Amino acid sequence: MIEECPELFERRIRGISAFKTSGASATLELGTDQEAARPARLVSSPAFSHVAIVPPGATTIYLGGQNAVDEAGQLIGREDAAVQAAKALGNAKLVLAAAGAGFEDVLQWNVLLVDGTDINSVYGVIGPQLASDSPPLVTAAFITQLGVPGALIEISAVTARLAD
Repeated sequence: MIEECPELFERRIRGISAFKTSGASATLELGTDQEAARPARLVSSPAFSHVAIVPPGATTIYLGGQNAVDEAGQLIGREDAAVQAAKALGNAKLVLAAAGAGFEDVLQWNVLLVDGTDINSVYGVIGPQLASDSPPLVTAAFITQLGVPGALIEISAVTARLAD
């Protein structure tokens, strides 16, 4: 439970939110939905939130790292970060759908970029698909290399979903 958190911002995923506010403070009660918050004294961005809580009874789904590879395992968009970002995100969407989830269910995105990759071109592609009034958590990191030779980006996620 998060208490005394002014201007708490909520994220609703497939269900009913359980926020209660009173005056300048807010209490987050674990309810029937996953929730993310952006407290007032931290930066507010349409690209990310600061905390997420998975409610009791929700199924947590972990999306393994997705690169820009096709069905044959061939890298798409060699040396083009924007093309790789679009393909990796497309692969993430397919994997989530296979698990019965979608982008709207994602609690946290993790984005790994190889050193020297243009983060602006990557976020220019994936940002518009992930940003919302109640965005998920986002972690981005630069690393020396990825497991797929030539890959510039890898995207993974944590998702929570209530039974239908």
